[in-house]
Amino acid sequence: SFVGGESLIRMNETLELIKYAHSLGFHTNLVSNATLLKAATCKKLAEFGLDRISLSIDGAKRKTHDFIRGKGNFNQVIKATKNFLELKKYYNIKVDFNTVIMSYNFRELIDIYRLGKKIGVNQWFLQSVVLDNTFHNFNYDSSLWVKGRNLKELEKIINKLIVIKLKDKKFIYNSIDYLKAIPQYFKLKKDFKLGRCMAGYYSLNIDPYGDISICNYGPNINIIGKDVSKIWK
Repeated sequence: SFVGGESLIRMNETLELIKYAHSLGFHTNLVSNATLLKAATCKKLAEFGLDRISLSIDGAKRKTHDFIRGKGNFNQVIKATKNFLELKKYYNIKVDFNTVIMSYNFRELIDIYRLGKKIGVNQWFLQSVVLDNTFHNFNYDSSLWVKGRNLKELEKIINKLIVIKLKDKKFIYNSIDYLKAIPQYFKLKKDFKLGRCMAGYYSLNIDPYGDISICNYGPNINIIGKDVSKIWK
């Protein structure tokens, strides 16, 4: 998986890495905010062997999404989505939506689901907002955080999504247990248990500097010039 920030800021390197990973038999996935996804770039990604593209959509309404992601981005995401859906006719590529849940958009989650179904994406992935990638310095007073009376409303909306998940099992990527944990994540704050770190068991995250992140806790290991298979073991 190629994630950011926005991986396509380093366009040539990302394209080359996707092509190389595909040649080795890896399943390749790219998460993008669509700002750099012109039609020609979408086609090149498909040609280079990208298996899955996940596009960030943080509002069912243009106004909400653009407030979070920047003016004009909603239209960019929808246009890129349609470009990739057209490319699906010729290439073996899956097209997904992903949404970061926060105070500004949680009321639109059901409508984002409907938007994804209407436009025809393969899956929808949900993630609660992370205020600090190290998980050490969260500012719970942030306007992004769901708090106070909004927690009850969030819980009701998540319960509706769980009902949808039971009927439409594959479209919503997250498990029911994950969905149930979302309100608790916002409610419990620092006391929320993140669960088991899967680094070295299931996943290996490498940043642009060659550091392997051990579930954001460290010590991190730099792999430049080293045999990744030995580090994995």
